[in-house]
Amino acid sequence: MNSVNPKFNLISFASILGIVFAAISLIGVGITVINWSHLYHLHIDDTINGRILNYAFSFTMAAWLGELVCGFIILKRRKILGRILIAIGIFVFFFMQLLPAES
Repeated sequence: MNSVNPKFNLISFASILGIVFAAISLIGVGITVINWSHLYHLHIDDTINGRILNYAFSFTMAAWLGELVCGFIILKRRKILGRILIAIGIFVFFFMQLLPAES
């Protein structure tokens, strides 16, 4: 990068953002696994764990979508990192399909 005229590097920014989104989505998966036994109760919104899971689902899905977008953006330039982000995105998608419908 030139110190006199710095340019914005989209690939580097998307790589860092994709890694952050991957970490957030994997943390959301971890929170879901920890509270897995609470998912099968019908009144999940009434408990503290239910509220935590609702927030974790929201952040996980937003991070999952951002991670996939960043993975596809950087796939042409940084193939390995792009494939890793897309693979993590596919893993999170299939994991979220295992959740019970009432959650």
